[in-house]
Amino acid sequence: MGYSLWIALLTTLICLVIAYPVALVVAFAAPKWRPLLLLLVILPFWTNLLVRTYALKSVLGSSSPLSQLAEGIYKSVTGSETFPGLILNDLGVIIGLVYVHLPFMVLPLYTALEKLDRSYLEASLDLGASQWRTFFQVMVPLTLPAIIAGCIITFIPAFGALVTPALLGGTDSLMIGSLIEDQIKRANNWPLGSALSMLLVYATFLILALQSWLSERRARRTELRA
Repeated sequence: MGYSLWIALLTTLICLVIAYPVALVVAFAAPKWRPLLLLLVILPFWTNLLVRTYALKSVLGSSSPLSQLAEGIYKSVTGSETFPGLILNDLGVIIGLVYVHLPFMVLPLYTALEKLDRSYLEASLDLGASQWRTFFQVMVPLTLPAIIAGCIITFIPAFGALVTPALLGGTDSLMIGSLIEDQIKRANNWPLGSALSMLLVYATFLILALQSWLSERRARRTELRA
C-alpha cells in the first residue's frame, strides 16, 4: 500500500508539472490550432491500454535507440559501467503511468484555462507583477479547482494500476493492483484479494470525501468574503 501510494503521488506530481504547460499552450493557441492540439492530447485514448503499454515497452526496451541514448548519457554523467535500464524497475512504472494518465490531467486544466478571464492576468501585469508572480498568485489560484480535480482523477487510477506495473515494472515493483491479481488468480486466496480490493475502494471514497469537504470549505470562505 505504501509503495502504491508513493508511486501514485509521484506520478500525479509529474503529470501536473508536465500537463500545466501543455494545457497553457493549447488554451492560449490560436482558435484554428486548438482542435488539432486537443486531438493530439486525446489520441492515445483511441488505442487499447494493453497495446499502448506493449508499444511503450518496445520503445523503452534495452535494444531501442531511446534506451541506448539514455544509457550513454547516464554513463557519461555518473561514470558507472552499469545502466539500470528504462523498464523493469520503478522508473519504467513511473514513465508508463505518466504516459497513460497525462491526458487525465491535461483536459481539466485546459477547460479551466480556456474559460479563464484573461483580464485578471492583464491587470496583474499592468500593476507591475512579473510573469512568474502573475502565474503563481493569479493563474494558479484561479485554476486550483481544476488542479485538484486533475490530481484526483490521475491519482485514483494510478494508485490501483495493474497492467502498467506488470509489464514495465520489475520484481520489486509490486503495486496493490498486481497484488490483488496475484492473490485471486495465482494464490487462489479470495478472502485476502477481496479485502485488499475493499481497502482500495475505501481509499478512493476517502479521497473523494476529502475533495468534497475541501470544496465545501472553499465555497463557504468565498461566501464569507462576499
